[in-house]
Amino acid sequence: MREQTVPPELNIRQPVPSDIKLVMDAWIKGFRNSPYAGCVTNDRWHETQANTIEQLLARGAKLGVLCSVAKPDQIVGFVCWETVKGGLCVHYLYIKDPFRRTGLGSALLNHTEAQHGAQDQTHDRRTARFYTHRTDASRYFRGWSHCPDIARRR
Repeated sequence: MREQTVPPELNIRQPVPSDIKLVMDAWIKGFRNSPYAGCVTNDRWHETQANTIEQLLARGAKLGVLCSVAKPDQIVGFVCWETVKGGLCVHYLYIKDPFRRTGLGSALLNHTEAQHGAQDQTHDRRTARFYTHRTDASRYFRGWSHCPDIARRR
């Protein structure tokens, strides 16, 4: 299988303040619909998830935003990740519905792995990969370790 790359009409960039609302809404709503979301009551769901996301970003988790080159405010997806104990830990991967099943999720994940590898010269792709939120995107993480507690640590 050929490694997916981001097509030239799209770009992965750092988030700008106006992106955060979309990221929060997509993450909170998307994970709520996941069969792995657990049993947090509806009245506490938004607050609990928003706090988790805010804590991840406050402690230095990185956010990569996939957007149109021509219209940088047109967001196609995003990934939230960090380095934990030398390994790549992906907290959330999101691609908007119209762009799913086009290879963009794989391309975003490949880009994230390359960024992590560039920062950590000891990166071993076969053993140092974790994810924390199980969603429908979990198929991207075959062969990865599931470590839900990493999101709540530190």
